[in-house]
Amino acid sequence: MNKPKIINLEELLSRFANDRAFVDELLESYKSDVSSDLPTLEKAVKERDAAKIIAIAHGLKGISANMVMEPMREVFLRLEMTAKGNLTEKAPELFEEIKTLLEQFEEEFEALGNGAS
Repeated sequence: MNKPKIINLEELLSRFANDRAFVDELLESYKSDVSSDLPTLEKAVKERDAAKIIAIAHGLKGISANMVMEPMREVFLRLEMTAKGNLTEKAPELFEEIKTLLEQFEEEFEALGNGAS
């Protein structure tokens, strides 16, 4: 089964006047933002801190939506809803899914000629 792509380059380019350099900057910024929030999210998941999980997942869901990264948006939404429902025991499994999707994002990002930084 083929995994859905994380990066929807065609849609991003259409949203930003086909400015590939700008889109590459946005992707780099997304990578940086998510990477910087990941350790805090992991700690919140381990501690079952629903409020922190909700706050971080909500923010990452938003930037994923803005970047047209539906698989990322969807998993952050599920994590947010899990925490809102006080089902934090399910959060570690979702966190692992997030890490897997981020690895896929990194692979796609590098395949676009980025990620060497």
